[in-house]
Amino acid sequence: MNQKVRVRFAPSPTGSLHLGGVRTALYNYLFAKHNGGDFVLRVEDTDQERSTDESRTQQLEELSWLGLNWDEGPGMDGDFGPYQQSLRLEYYQKMAQTLIDKGLAYYCFLSDDEIETLRENNRRWVSPYRHLSKEEAQIRIANEEPHVLRFRLPDEPKNYVLNDWVRGEVSLSTEGLTDFVLLRFGGMPVYNFCCVCDDHTMKISHVFRGEEHLPNSLKQMIIYEALGWQTPQFGHLSVIVNEARKKLSKRDGAVSVSSFREEGYLPEAILNAVALLGWSHPDAKDIFTLEEMIRVFDGRRLGASSAYFDREKMKWTNAMHIRQLPAEELWPMLKPYIADLNLPSDNDWPQMALNVYQTEMETLSDAAGLLAPFSLDAFKLEAVDEIFQWDQTQQLLNAWQAFLQEGSGYISAEGFADFIETMKAEGLKGKKLFMPLRAAIIGKLQGAEMQMLVQLMPRSELLRRVEQLMKEAQ
Repeated sequence: MNQKVRVRFAPSPTGSLHLGGVRTALYNYLFAKHNGGDFVLRVEDTDQERSTDESRTQQLEELSWLGLNWDEGPGMDGDFGPYQQSLRLEYYQKMAQTLIDKGLAYYCFLSDDEIETLRENNRRWVSPYRHLSKEEAQIRIANEEPHVLRFRLPDEPKNYVLNDWVRGEVSLSTEGLTDFVLLRFGGMPVYNFCCVCDDHTMKISHVFRGEEHLPNSLKQMIIYEALGWQTPQFGHLSVIVNEARKKLSKRDGAVSVSSFREEGYLPEAILNAVALLGWSHPDAKDIFTLEEMIRVFDGRRLGASSAYFDREKMKWTNAMHIRQLPAEELWPMLKPYIADLNLPSDNDWPQMALNVYQTEMETLSDAAGLLAPFSLDAFKLEAVDEIFQWDQTQQLLNAWQAFLQEGSGYISAEGFADFIETMKAEGLKGKKLFMPLRAAIIGKLQGAEMQMLVQLMPRSELLRRVEQLMKEAQ
């Protein structure tokens, strides 16, 4: 095709974007940007019972947060709007009338029960209204009889060939297919009809979408042919599966953008992980940026085999992206997760804390647990009575108190190591050294590495804690 590359992402506004939707949006976005084309966003909201304005707003915001900004669509100028199907009904009616005038569509007045009876008798059942005259149909419509508009298939089965970007040559046949619905009762178009009309009008050149849409391609190719329009190039993406190799669904836990975002995944990490669900980097890389993906994504390395979603691999990918962030960028991202912690207010403290704990974070939400011991109001003694039964515990606590009183600011790693060596020289070792000391620092007998903790707590706070522990012993 010599036309400009134009692709689209067309979500139904029925909730937060899930991983499959993100992958579809990402692949279309990358293909457009790699080829200097346009990425069009279109809201497919003809399912009025499930579509909501709240979901539409949420999905648009999530795409923006991920960095998948559209060139045309809601809120953007474009020559082919409106980009919301519920606002394009007049156009669909016009195209439907074109098919009626060509003798390729007819009004059907079958009830659901009548259709079910016909199905039981013949897999490729035929509507008795197939040859009803337009005049008779209009009379019944005027009498408000429930009806739909159906496409009139050829009497003899016909084969179509789809040259798929992912699956190669796919043969599709109308054998077994019945005259399908174009417009529901009330005039609302079905997916396949409005999808074809919109893709043609918006000059879409390529369509990358999930493999569950492969059966839809046959009906869409039929409609393209009937209207004399050129069919875009298709690529049907592999299904994403869980550990049981079943299609990933909401039952597999949080697999939506909103849930990953709440947990503390970075948008670039989500895109990185999702990109590898059916595509491989030409240099076999696991970690890369959106800009690098744009540079190498030409649509030719898409696999047809099922893509396994590994939650642990996604978390590892997120951790790698967190490690690459400068501290001045990472710290503001952590604030929503540590807002309840009363952390030291020194200007240098965030940098000090991240020097120690940035590599420990897999998600942004991990910061709450990692930094909780440093909250100035978090010191609570938990089951520490055991240490007061040991003869040298009071000696150790007195020495620790005196050591803290010798200076101000923060303790260096070397200074803490010297204190430990001094205590060992006085005969303290093992649990009788480390358990009381840990109780004086975090209020527990087991926990984080003390050498890291003491470097990030002001001496004044450590002194307050050991004095509270010593008071407990009285």
